[in-house]
Amino acid sequence: MKKKQIQNKWERQANDVLRASLVDTGYLVFASVALRDVIESEKKDQLGKKLREHIQTSHFDFVVANQQADPEFAVEFDGMYHHTKPKQSEADVRKNRLCCLAELPLWRIDSTELYEHGAYCILAFMIERFVAWRKECESIEQEIAEYVSALDD
Repeated sequence: MKKKQIQNKWERQANDVLRASLVDTGYLVFASVALRDVIESEKKDQLGKKLREHIQTSHFDFVVANQQADPEFAVEFDGMYHHTKPKQSEADVRKNRLCCLAELPLWRIDSTELYEHGAYCILAFMIERFVAWRKECESIEQEIAEYVSALDD
């Protein structure tokens, strides 16, 4: 028996970009998280056997959560040969479906999103836009709440 590498070069780079891009934002990054720790099926979901099994046996490469540890989105790193394996493609479809049902955004990235383009990489830009969008949403929700409150007066 021997030890196995936890993350490959690209997964480590994605991890570094996620953590660096989210520093001081209040968002948390978790690596290699079991689906069953993020997604819970309910009886009303009527999932097939393969989807139920996938929840129990699969994991996300990364999950980004808010300060309350509620998942905001998951990130999957799809390696160079990822799409050439039929079983992997089937597993991807199942994971996509489960995320859709759970209303959990799933970002699928590859090494392209990790290459430097000018000031930073595409993944860092995506994170920057996500954080800005969340702040804008909070501001808009606050404005709406104040407006509704003023109507009640």
